[in-house]
Amino acid sequence: MDDLEPDLADALQRCESLLAGRPGLPPLVSIRNQLIYLQQVCAGTAGPERLAEIILGLLAVREVEGWDDELADLLHSIQAAVNRRATPLA
Repeated sequence: MDDLEPDLADALQRCESLLAGRPGLPPLVSIRNQLIYLQQVCAGTAGPERLAEIILGLLAVREVEGWDDELADLLHSIQAAVNRRATPLA
């Protein structure tokens, strides 16, 4: 997941910008928290135990698409990478 670091940083910056205009908006706070957790996983400061709980793709569809399509695309890309990592091949 190390290859996600640039996308995570970009998505977090976009999310923080949106939060600046809408402080405390629950979906954006959730997105921010999940992105921070994923950065911590990439850095090795958090374990991968909660990867299956990441719902960035769902939040992108419900809350972000049509509002910030570039952020939505990033969130979908990140979600796909997380899904690959959270679901090892049998």
